[in-house]
Amino acid sequence: MRIPLIPFSLLYLAIVTTRNVLYDLGFFSSKTFSVPVICVGNLTTGGTGKTPHVEFLVNFLKSRFNLAVLSRGYLRKSKGFILSDMNSTVSEIGDEPKQMKMSYPDVVFAVDRDRAHGIEKLTNHNKANLVILDDGFQHRKVTPKISIVLIDFNKPLFNDFILPLGNLREHKSGISRAKVIIVSKCPPNINDEEKQFFIKKLKLKSEIRIFFSSFEYKGFVSLENNANKVIPLHDFRQKFNNVVLVTGIANPNPLKEYLSDNFTISSHLQYTDHYRFKAADLKIFMNKMKSSQENQKVIVTTQKDAVRLLETLGMTDELRKMIYYIPISVYFPFENEERDFQEFLLSLLSH
Repeated sequence: MRIPLIPFSLLYLAIVTTRNVLYDLGFFSSKTFSVPVICVGNLTTGGTGKTPHVEFLVNFLKSRFNLAVLSRGYLRKSKGFILSDMNSTVSEIGDEPKQMKMSYPDVVFAVDRDRAHGIEKLTNHNKANLVILDDGFQHRKVTPKISIVLIDFNKPLFNDFILPLGNLREHKSGISRAKVIIVSKCPPNINDEEKQFFIKKLKLKSEIRIFFSSFEYKGFVSLENNANKVIPLHDFRQKFNNVVLVTGIANPNPLKEYLSDNFTISSHLQYTDHYRFKAADLKIFMNKMKSSQENQKVIVTTQKDAVRLLETLGMTDELRKMIYYIPISVYFPFENEERDFQEFLLSLLSH
């Protein structure tokens, strides 16, 4: 069924490759900055876990630098450079920047489609001495000091193809522009044999370092008061045993598997990534809850979905009390890898 897509993939590959060659040869200009820029991106479409990894970097670096994070603000309705605050809406800055600002209110977050312009604003007006560029690996108009590329363990790029035949945004050789590779979403029990398999298949240059990360679900947070009071899994299971899962993310399968291990998922309402919830969707949520005879049932969603749900017209106090989201954090399953990653990153920033 995909055979008719091959000519389109070849055309897309030719265009993207030509663009990259022109940047590499200097025919297209790319700007460098006096302050270090860390770019976090990927070579594929879909979720590789960029936002949790950006949050990991923020948490690690915010006490060491006057840090700022710049995103494009995907699907926002505003234009130009916007410096976010706690009152910024999803329509103004996008769901992922809103999520990060809620998690780190004291850190500077901004959005700008023109990343070079955004970095200039952050360094000149906000005195940032380190900028994290969220999802900017293909934005060649900026040359970052460090590029971190994420690869989904479950969807390795060496088994993928160029768009639209596959999910690759550019040829796999583009990975050579990175300083760091992180294989994300690894199973908690990943072993050294699987690790070596990835390293061998990627065929990285010797100067590119590779690390492996996993996700940890950090309990449950009520949408009712958004107080960030995390309820541990054990305590949550004492109150609820059935859940309605609501997701509007690229890959909900890891979350679904986690919930399946601990609860009965009575239904899964699955929407497209970055989906903007409507009043009609909220009515569906209520019907799902009211149609059940189970008295220990609750709606569970992701933190990214929660920031959009909070701004949905028609959200009632009654429904808000029924919805909980699950924060995600990044950890490194192999011994000493987190320390090694942090030390390597600091060494790159110091040169």
